[in-house]
Amino acid sequence: MATRSFSYSQSDLIVDLKDWVDDGHGGRTLDQHGRLEAVAQDVAIAKAEAVCKAMLLFAAARVWLGKHWTESSIAAGPARLQKTSALSIDTAPGSGAANAPLTAHAFRQEAAHLLPGNLLINGHNSWDLIDRDVKLPDAFRLSGELMEAFADTSSLPACFNKADSEAENGKPGLKAEFATAVRTMGRLLGEKAGSVSHLRGAIRVGLAEWFERSHVIYRDAAARKLGRSQLATKDDKRSARYLESRVLAENSRSLLIRNPLRFIESNSGLRETMRRTEERVFTAG
Repeated sequence: MATRSFSYSQSDLIVDLKDWVDDGHGGRTLDQHGRLEAVAQDVAIAKAEAVCKAMLLFAAARVWLGKHWTESSIAAGPARLQKTSALSIDTAPGSGAANAPLTAHAFRQEAAHLLPGNLLINGHNSWDLIDRDVKLPDAFRLSGELMEAFADTSSLPACFNKADSEAENGKPGLKAEFATAVRTMGRLLGEKAGSVSHLRGAIRVGLAEWFERSHVIYRDAAARKLGRSQLATKDDKRSARYLESRVLAENSRSLLIRNPLRFIESNSGLRETMRRTEERVFTAG
């Protein structure tokens, strides 16, 4: 296959999730929730956008791959690519000391993938399969877009990565459910989409299945983390598990998207990807 490279970057930033509010008496007090929920909402929406884009790309791949797309062979796999990295020093904001411990609300930044793991078709990376088996002018571009989708990361507080691991790798987990949703879309779409409404209908059902299941997975993972926080005997462990449960609970609330096509229509980037997918499916590149 053709060789592609990705740039890597580092960050020494530390995100502080504390938030101070007016106490009504001329002073300030620490907000119980701080910025965690607000940050988690932004992250959840970014993940929702990434899943929608990937599903649109896989719709084009399903038609282009034809008989090379074997539903039974679509499986979740570990992440293979990472677009950026985040490396942070272990100091609290404003501490002035290189070895000062982080507070309960301050976290090193870590690079977290927006998509859950990877998705394999017949044991191959989707972009490799397209490079090998699709002989259309736009195939190189589609394989590159899939490659970038699975490499895409966001720099997040470390507790977000810890929380996501609970949801991604469970049984059921986000990685397996993403593969299931793509299989559903591919089965409904078939090798040849009959119309735009047929194409959009298959995408809608696949995404609706994903959002419904991810909402439940995050909800259950939040409950498990909260239970562990209540059982923890050390304050730092109790605080860490509690913050992770809040991240998971906010993801569950934010990912309850009932109308995926409306969500796509409200985003200019996703609208363009939908337009491009329709063009690919009905004009063969």
